[in-house]
Amino acid sequence: MKTYRLPLLLVILFAFGSSALAQSLFVTNRYSNNVAVIDSSTNQVITEIPVGTFPIRIAMTPNGLKAFVSNGQSANISVLDTVAHTTTATIPVENVPGESAVTPDGARLFVVHQSGGQMCPVNVIDTATNLVITTVLLPGNWLKDILFTPDGRSAYIANQAVGEVDVIDTATYQVTNIPTAAGSRRLCISPAGDRVYCANYDGNSVSAIDTATKQLIATIPVGQRPRAIAITPDGKEVYTADVISGTVSIINTTTLSVIATLPTGQYPWELVITADGTKAFVSNTYSDTVSVINTATHTVTATIPAGHGPFISQIKPDQTKLYVSDTRSTTVTVIDIPSLTVSATVPNVGSQPFDMAFAPGGAPTPTPTPTATPTPTPTPGPIQLIGQPRRIGGINISRLRWTGATSANVDVYRDGVVVATTPNNGSYDDNTGTSGQASFMYHVCDAATQTCSNTVTVDFP
Repeated sequence: MKTYRLPLLLVILFAFGSSALAQSLFVTNRYSNNVAVIDSSTNQVITEIPVGTFPIRIAMTPNGLKAFVSNGQSANISVLDTVAHTTTATIPVENVPGESAVTPDGARLFVVHQSGGQMCPVNVIDTATNLVITTVLLPGNWLKDILFTPDGRSAYIANQAVGEVDVIDTATYQVTNIPTAAGSRRLCISPAGDRVYCANYDGNSVSAIDTATKQLIATIPVGQRPRAIAITPDGKEVYTADVISGTVSIINTTTLSVIATLPTGQYPWELVITADGTKAFVSNTYSDTVSVINTATHTVTATIPAGHGPFISQIKPDQTKLYVSDTRSTTVTVIDIPSLTVSATVPNVGSQPFDMAFAPGGAPTPTPTPTATPTPTPTPGPIQLIGQPRRIGGINISRLRWTGATSANVDVYRDGVVVATTPNNGSYDDNTGTSGQASFMYHVCDAATQTCSNTVTVDFP
């Protein structure tokens, strides 16, 4: 999927909307180092495909027959046959591959990276040969999101480290840099392809960009820490989830102003909009709920319980179900869209299910012997966490200290996402890669468990 790029998502949805083959949901499991395949007609895991270390993102070709998995800690891309449910190739790339997207013609995969020196790479891969054909270097060390214009001529990339949107000409690989605001993080594109909108996580704003001129046309203030962003199918409204405010801001794309701000839940991290544009679903990661917004009335009409840490969501191609990855569980929650109720919880998906994408079902695959899911070990007492801000060489460093963890390693979560797995020695300094005013939320957990600390906020004035 690219949950945050609704127009590209809709292309995939409509391509398979009338097909009975659109049954398999592919889920990356970051700690299991595999991709689970869920049969959406039975809501059962039918197989698990081994991939690289810490699989974080998945992208599909337009026909859904091939998937590419970014393995964040093994510096490679796993290529999956989505019908045979096998890994067909492993492509070496730069360190810490993250989001990726396939060009509309299916010929190339662009992979952005979240780590580097003064410049950060974008690897371009031929999807037929599985070879890296070029690497484009962009400023900074942290690229987040990527999408293409409908004609495939431009790739737009959110450059969080620098606070800009970078545009790659896919014919010449020339780059245009568009300054936006601090923490440029997530993108969406209008149905007509004439505008790109960027949620600026550290800038508490949304940037509107004209794709014809590649110029910034507006900066729209929203709530604190906007992250997820999506546009309605008619292109009239942009929705962004404001993580720290616990709200969703709704922007009128004619006036380029906020027309409504809706309280949702704690840490609204992701959102998607139905193909008919009537509903928006918001994953509230720390509330363990999903909020449902009526887009006509701009009201929250339902709050639906999910598993622990609901994160990325994917709408089934026939628009009847919403699937939500429960990142602090080993489950995927299935929500029935007509009734707005939980219709199923898929168990034993894997450890920290994360990104998801639908593909054709293909031939039945024998069900493997279920892998036992470790039960979190009770701790003698709660994990206690404190955090302090530090600046070293102008860089914001969060100094974390904890007691009460019992595992050999702990997972360090920043803003709801694991940023490190580190020895349980009671301390960790998190290099945020930012400078100046910023704020981050942290918790730590016994590695690969639900035994976690309190949440602390580290503010950099």
